Amino acid sequence: MKIEKLHEQFRSHANDMGLLTEVLSDGPIDSEVVFIGEGPGETECRRKKPFVGGSGKLMWEGAARWGLCPATVYATNVVKRQISLSSKGNEKHVVLKDELDKWIDLAQWELSQLPNAKVIVCLGNYAIQAVLGLDKITKWRGSVLPLSLPNGKNGHAVCTFNAAFLMGDREPRFEPIFIKDLQRARHLLDGTFKPHLIEEIINPTYKESMAFIRDLKNTKRPVSYDIEAINYEMACIGLSNNPHRAMCINFRDHKRNRFTLTESKTCVTHTR
Repeated sequence: MKIEKLHEQFRSHANDMGLLTEVLSDGPIDSEVVFIGEGPGETECRRKKPFVGGSGKLMWEGAARWGLCPATVYATNVVKRQISLSSKGNEKHVVLKDELDKWIDLAQWELSQLPNAKVIVCLGNYAIQAVLGLDKITKWRGSVLPLSLPNGKNGHAVCTFNAAFLMGDREPRFEPIFIKDLQRARHLLDGTFKPHLIEEIINPTYKESMAFIRDLKNTKRPVSYDIEAINYEMACIGLSNNPHRAMCINFRDHKRNRFTLTESKTCVTHTR
């Protein structure tokens, strides 16, 4: 199918649902990688193409570092009408749940029409809702999740911010993280992606806790730690000197103290 035919069918389905389509997709329909954002802004609606405004420029500049460009990426949005007002500080047109549900259904149909899609880069909340049924991009950002695609193939989704989130004085410090997320798409396409393995040691015994602390001291690496308190009392300590292995020493749970006072004091003393 050619993209013009896909546009024709998409617009027909949207009209049947009573939805306004201002900006449709762009890029090769047979691409292996899809960028799916939340919705177009003023520039996109004026030029009738996705990701051609300021945030789109930022996104493509980051993607270009990994060999991803408009000529090789199928680019689209969940919502196909204007949702942001750049002239008003990125204020958004409200998208109510009933309307968003319809757009999500159409996004699923759209993905089913892409024969070779296997890496879906989800840019923002609407995208992870449409592709993965998830919410809160700040929770899922950086995740690479296996995905059964509507086209019948198995693939992966890369979760990252909407590029508009990084614009101006909003959250520019996240730009390097955003670029790193786009690199994950490149690794997936190349078959070189390796999941970040984490060993989480939860509910250790006193003996296990002391052995872990001794190991940390013996390696003589910098140690990251986090202390949590409940009702002004220390509840647990998180410790790690390795990006793949960490321990949470929880002195008490919601029912009882897990360690004696002496054991708790000894653990805390040895973490100094």
